[in-house]
Amino acid sequence: MSEKIVSNTYVTIAARDGRVLEVADFSHDSGALVQLWADAGEDSQRWVAVEVAEGLYKLENKLTGKVLDVIASGADNGAWVHQWDYLGKDNQLWELVPAGKGLYKIKSKLSGKVLDIVDMSAENGAHVQIWEDVDGENQVWKLTAVKEKKAPAKKTAAPKKAAAPKAEKKPAAKKAAEKKPAVKK
Repeated sequence: MSEKIVSNTYVTIAARDGRVLEVADFSHDSGALVQLWADAGEDSQRWVAVEVAEGLYKLENKLTGKVLDVIASGADNGAWVHQWDYLGKDNQLWELVPAGKGLYKIKSKLSGKVLDIVDMSAENGAHVQIWEDVDGENQVWKLTAVKEKKAPAKKTAAPKKAAAPKAEKKPAAKKAAEKKPAVKK
């Protein structure tokens, strides 16, 4: 994406190594953890940035409709993130700060801390937290617009030619009954 965020466009939110934010285990539950995983093209890995105020976004998951949320409105380093129903609270609002080269820092409105990969883990299933901004490689994210897959065109069978109507058998024409000559009495 360019430096300008396009609101209401589905994106992947990827770490430097290409793994993307996803809702763990395809869960629809409030409180389900958000983690990093290899991009498999799943809706649990798609997010839409919806601008709710000037420069502030809720990040809503395509699969669940729930938003990225700092657990228990945490503001301390190490507070994990999960998904939750949108309540419009500051722990659910994010500033997308350009970090150059098409990357962003995702900064919590509540704490001013940025989204960060726990222990800089390079494993699938790595958890995500907020942490003070230390310009770490684990604190920058690439938002990439997702092109919606078009459903494959359904092949329509060529219309079957209607069979020529079978000629109906017409009843044989009745021959006029031969008249017998009248008998004279």
